[in-house]
Formats: sequence, structure tokens, C-alpha cells
Amino acid sequence: MQQAAKIIQGFGCPNVIIKGGHGTDAIVTDFVQLKNKKSYLLKSRRIDTKRTHGTGDTLSAAISAYLAQGIDMDTAIKRAHGYLAKIIKHPLYIGHGHGPLNQGEWSNSEYEI
Repeated sequence: MQQAAKIIQGFGCPNVIIKGGHGTDAIVTDFVQLKNKKSYLLKSRRIDTKRTHGTGDTLSAAISAYLAQGIDMDTAIKRAHGYLAKIIKHPLYIGHGHGPLNQGEWSNSEYEI
């Protein structure tokens, strides 16, 4: 993950998140590499659900929403990660197969770090 993040940064993307949701471990591990050379892992317990369609889009939208509020990149990523972990626990049961996330679970106060 670290090597992939550095390669992606080499293409001009200063901040990179490599998601680990498609793994099989009980803990989902995402890797964050920021432009200031800071890197870290974000971990959460894997939830047994097929309602995970759109996790990457939702994560990036949540990060963008926090940045628009004037929150720094590092904090925005951590808060968005917490938000994503929460909404995966509260799925919408619509459709078949890999269903959508429940973005309606949004609440800024619940994702403070």
C-alpha cells in the first residue's frame, strides 16, 4: 500500500488513500499518505454486509465536505473514515446484491476525533 501511494503521488496527486475494504481480514486497513510526508493506517472492524456499494465515492465526498468546512486534510480524512465505518453498520436494505450505503446516517457531531 505504501509503495502504491508513493507511485500515485508521483503522478501529481499530493494526498493518497489506499482503501483495504476488498481484503478478507477481520480488520479493514486503509493507508494514508499525505503531501507533508506523513503516513498512517486507519483501521476498522470489518462488518459482514453486502451493503457497501459506493464506499470510495462516499469517503471522498465526506472528505470534501469536511474540507469545505475549513477542516484540515488530516482531520477531514479521519472524520470521514469514522463516518464511513458508522454508516456501514447501518445499511439500507434495498435492491439486490451489493446494495448502497446509508448516507442518511450523516451527523457531524458523531464523527469528532
